[in-house]
Amino acid sequence: IIIFNQCIMVNFNNNIESIKFIKPVTEGQPGNRVFSIEIFTNEINIKIIIEKEQLISISEYIIRNLYDKNLPISSFDFDSEQEFDQQFRSNDLTVEIQEQNKLFQLFFRNQEETEIINQLTIKITYEQAINFAKSGLNLSSKGRPLCKLCYRPMNQSDISTENPEVCIHCPRKNGHHKN
Repeated sequence: IIIFNQCIMVNFNNNIESIKFIKPVTEGQPGNRVFSIEIFTNEINIKIIIEKEQLISISEYIIRNLYDKNLPISSFDFDSEQEFDQQFRSNDLTVEIQEQNKLFQLFFRNQEETEIINQLTIKITYEQAINFAKSGLNLSSKGRPLCKLCYRPMNQSDISTENPEVCIHCPRKNGHHKN
């Protein structure tokens, strides 16, 4: 996963700006799950199959950049029992923050040995991003508790004895975190 804060000029096959709802999902049994991102707009519904590590990385990046912003956490759940108009597979996910517009722009590509196929770029609001990120970390951690400060999934060896809700090597455990 590549993350950056500068402008990129790349031609993508599909540019989607008016996202109604975005959510991470998984199918299958633990150890053999397939992760994807479902995107719903007024015009089109898209499913993008991604790697679990991509979901974790993008979610952590979003949370790290929105941690100190006071954004509402939405409890709104969109009825996603709809058919998908398009389905992609992405093994290269890039993020750009557009601070002036308060948006995250996500670029989905499929990189193969001989070529890179630019597939889709989407823009989501800060509120959509934080809800997506927290949901993504929760989904990827199924069965494992999340750290109260950094929201990373904690394995048994990561749980601190002084505070079992915070991971041992939590980057936010520096005395400056918000409860």
